[in-house]
Amino acid sequence: MGDRYKDIREVTPKKMACGIGACPMIYSATRGGSDIYLIVGKSVDVTGVRGGLAKRIGRDEVLIEVPKGLIDEM
Repeated sequence: MGDRYKDIREVTPKKMACGIGACPMIYSATRGGSDIYLIVGKSVDVTGVRGGLAKRIGRDEVLIEVPKGLIDEM
C-alpha cells in the first residue's frame, strides 16, 4: 500500500462530467508500475446486497455504485 499513485488524469466521459464536484468520475493512473483506474462513486452498504456478493468484498475493499453510462461510455 506504500506505492504512490502517479500520472493521475481524469478520463471521465465528457457527457458524464458534472463539473460541480461531488459526482462520479474516473481517473487513469499508475501505481507500482501497473496501470489502474481510480473511480469515484457512492459507497454501497453491503448488508443490502443479495446473491452472496457481499461475501466477495475484501476487508480492504469497498463496493461503489456509479451510473452505468460512466463505464459504458469509456
